[in-house]
Amino acid sequence: MSRRRYQQPSWGGLVSTISCSLPAHTPARAGWWGTYALWDIRASATVPVWEVREKEDCFADVAASDTLSALFKVGAASGEVFMADLRMLGNGGGIGLEPWVCIGDGQRAAAAASSRRKYGNGCMIECYCNWVFVACGADVEVWSQVELAPEAGGKKVMKRNWVGSGPYMDAGAGEEAVKEKAKIVSWAFGGSRMALARADKRSVEVWDSALAKICANP
Repeated sequence: MSRRRYQQPSWGGLVSTISCSLPAHTPARAGWWGTYALWDIRASATVPVWEVREKEDCFADVAASDTLSALFKVGAASGEVFMADLRMLGNGGGIGLEPWVCIGDGQRAAAAASSRRKYGNGCMIECYCNWVFVACGADVEVWSQVELAPEAGGKKVMKRNWVGSGPYMDAGAGEEAVKEKAKIVSWAFGGSRMALARADKRSVEVWDSALAKICANP
């Protein structure tokens, strides 16, 4: 059995354990299945206060936001972003209902999951301050929570923007060389900045945030 396990920092006395597994003797078409569990570190109980398992569009990566009180994942099949509101999760142990709401393209996510695509393989997701960053290939998208106007209901929704387009790298040789974007392989966040490392690049790309925009430092 192949297993990936994540340990998320605690918030409100809760700590999460998240794993994604593939049984060794299961046909590849069966795909990945994931388990999410929240534990109350203040209690002596040996069972999680909330747990859910999934097989449809299991996470390629997952992150928790204390600011937004939510879990976010990138679907391994679709590459779309999903959100689970921690305030809406059930209390008590046992297996919970499907908590995820697609905040990206729901139709694309459903189609990719049913056809067992792998658009999300290699994608990364990270929560920082009140933003959710997603790296897919060479591109970075950033999700933020905005409040609609009163005439639109005044509710809060997640909106997506993109951080630049990134540099390009040569693929092939000679006149047939094709310019391709350099894939993001690592990133880090601190202060108002995001640092990116790209494949086959010896430099670090640094982006600085402002109230109205995100711009790249030369």
